[in-house]
Amino acid sequence: MDHLKPARATYLVIFGFLVLSLVFCRRFFNLTDPNSHAMMDGDPALNAWVLDWVTHALTRSPAAILEGNAFFPYPRSIALTEHMLSLATINVFLSPFGSGPWFGYNVLIFLSYFGSAVGGFLLVREWTGSIRAAVWAGLFWAFLFFRVHHMSHLQILSFEWMPFCALFLVRAMREPSFKNWGGFTLFFLLQALVSWYLAVITSILLLCVAVCAFATTTLGRHHLLPAMGAGVLCVGPLAALAVPYAAISHSSSLAQRFASAISERGVNLGTFFFHYVFPPDATLIGSLIPGNRHWVWGENTLYVGCVPLLLAAVGTVAAFKERRNYHGLHLLALGVGLVIIGAILSVGFVSGGGLKLPLYYLALIFPALGGLRASQRFSLLIYFGVMLLSSLGLAQLDHREWKPRVASMITALACAMFLFEVYPIKLPYDGPHPGFEYSVIDQGIDSIQKQMGRRVAAIHYPIHTLTEAYPTLEATYMLGSTLHHAFIVNGFSGAEPDGWMGDLRTYDEIPDARAFALLRKRHVDLICLHRELSIERRNLIVERFKELGLGDVLLSDAAGNVILRLL
Repeated sequence: MDHLKPARATYLVIFGFLVLSLVFCRRFFNLTDPNSHAMMDGDPALNAWVLDWVTHALTRSPAAILEGNAFFPYPRSIALTEHMLSLATINVFLSPFGSGPWFGYNVLIFLSYFGSAVGGFLLVREWTGSIRAAVWAGLFWAFLFFRVHHMSHLQILSFEWMPFCALFLVRAMREPSFKNWGGFTLFFLLQALVSWYLAVITSILLLCVAVCAFATTTLGRHHLLPAMGAGVLCVGPLAALAVPYAAISHSSSLAQRFASAISERGVNLGTFFFHYVFPPDATLIGSLIPGNRHWVWGENTLYVGCVPLLLAAVGTVAAFKERRNYHGLHLLALGVGLVIIGAILSVGFVSGGGLKLPLYYLALIFPALGGLRASQRFSLLIYFGVMLLSSLGLAQLDHREWKPRVASMITALACAMFLFEVYPIKLPYDGPHPGFEYSVIDQGIDSIQKQMGRRVAAIHYPIHTLTEAYPTLEATYMLGSTLHHAFIVNGFSGAEPDGWMGDLRTYDEIPDARAFALLRKRHVDLICLHRELSIERRNLIVERFKELGLGDVLLSDAAGNVILRLL
């Protein structure tokens, strides 16, 4: 790349990142059908609903971003999961181009890949001065297997702004201009307002970066005022969201989850770190290993790959040997520090052997950390550290007396081998489902709501929550509500409001008169009977509804879909 002008080389690299991002996105959705998706129930449906609702609220009533339309009549249902506020803000500009809930969602997955590649590239290019190391860093940070593992968690795989945060923090500490502190504030909010997990992980990362940068930067009074201003702008929105989250944690099953999280035994320390080098079965190499139990679910696929670890070892040794390179030594310290801190935090609160770990004591001081039950996600700090260390390994090519073309070939080979190691060829689904279509029931609710001139409240049957241990299909009701944004009694999340499950058990006794009475008491307007409900029960409900004279039958088709309106 040395024979190309820097600007042209950068454009070519970014174009390559764009193409690779599209290639990897093919594992999530059909590129020719942006309204398709690999999984349309469970966590993806939940996250698509959150994204749609917060986007909807931002354009109509920003104060209601947490007042989701599920779990009716209980308020702030968005606070039962991650809010993804910054992603929804971006989606405000994407949603007009789509015809369903998956368009913006899929574009944001693409952005997570492409943004990560560009961010890793810019960060390492500035910190090492090596464009080869920068290409590697962008490739590693974008396409690491951790993102595939969280293919159903948009709020976790969207960590593309972390390199930008680190880049602008160092720039601001070196030159405290409005541009640098403004850039840091922007990218921090973009990252921290994706999810609480990423807010905490990014804050730890930036604390480590600041400590290392402080050793090479002379700070004066001219740093103080802009830093304080940026701090207020960064903390303010997070604090405003933390208040309602704290409130709902005391009025939902989140309180029990938080209390029990720090006492739950975490990973087995003897095998946990083995996951970083053992290929999961979704990769080509992993699929060839008989009886491979390492797959994309269960928060156990913490795969890094052999190429990054080898380059990280080379970078560590080289940076240590060249201790006269003060900057390289600090990058080494930062990389090693992030790996160590990430390893300590990611093993959980209590080890498999019952040993209380550092995260346990931190949670005693900061109880909100108990909500971060999936401590393996702190592994992002390990990956960031490996990115820096492996980049130092490739940066050594610029200090050797090798021809530029040879150095470029070595970099290209490392990148190609890494992509071969991590590209997912076998995932636990049959492929992207075709374009999403709203059900007859949801189309009916939309029409009824327009005729009535107000938002209505509906309940969907069958209620999967009471019959399945992990009721993923319940989330499809939430996904369908993105058409009309009517209130729905049904809900799917990691927690539920106090009292909701009790109400749900009574509702599920329908056609018992007590169920109808509670539905009227809770001001539910519509009873929606989907064709999946058994014919016998559907007929019993309709007959009893008519017998009691409770209202009108607004929809009844040959497929078995029925909508009853309570008067």
